[in-house]
Amino acid sequence: TFGMTFVTYLNNYRIDHACRLLREDRLPVAEAAFGAGFNDIPYFNRTFKKIKGTAPNVWRKLPEGGARPFTHEKGD
Repeated sequence: TFGMTFVTYLNNYRIDHACRLLREDRLPVAEAAFGAGFNDIPYFNRTFKKIKGTAPNVWRKLPEGGARPFTHEKGD
C-alpha cells in the first residue's frame, strides 16, 4: 500500500470487493458496483477497466486465473 494515494488504494479495495460480488454472488454489475461503494455506474465501469483491464461483465466470464490481481497504479 506504500507509494499509492488513498483514493487509489480505496478504489482497488472496492474493485476487489466488486469482483467477489460479481463472481461469487453473481450480482448484476450495477448491484456489485453499489455493493462495493460506488454510486456512479459509469465511474465504476471506468475504474474497473482501469484496474482490471476489462469491463466488469467481460471480467466475470474470464477464468479465475485470467483475472488481474490488485495493482499499484501511478498517476492517481
